[in-house]
Amino acid sequence: MIVVKNGYGKIFGGYTDISWRFSNHGKQYGAGNSYQFFFQGNEAVKIPLRNPGTGAEISFSKDEYFSFYDGITVRYNCNKDYRSTAIFEGAEYEYPTGTSSTNIAGGLVVGSYNYRPIFQCLEIESWLVSQG
Repeated sequence: MIVVKNGYGKIFGGYTDISWRFSNHGKQYGAGNSYQFFFQGNEAVKIPLRNPGTGAEISFSKDEYFSFYDGITVRYNCNKDYRSTAIFEGAEYEYPTGTSSTNIAGGLVVGSYNYRPIFQCLEIESWLVSQG
């Protein structure tokens, strides 16, 4: 599980049960348990997969800390620049409730309503969550 607080004061992140192996570049497929989330006020809002278990859930690239395929991407050095993005295309993950376009969906999640919603990270937390 990953949680980010960005320079706009937004808190968001995601969960996946797919191993974060950086040696495997590209799209990663799983059992459909991944999801993204953001906070609207004090309430967490879940962004589920559109068709769990049928499409890419996360992806890896040499310049990314983590990326949910079709959604939140945090790049290395995200505390120093504005290259991290939230691009929701509605292909693999649902659009957040009440949105139906890339910039509105990304803006709602990360607080930046640019054509390509971008952000700078203030804090990142990650946890290993296991079923027991």
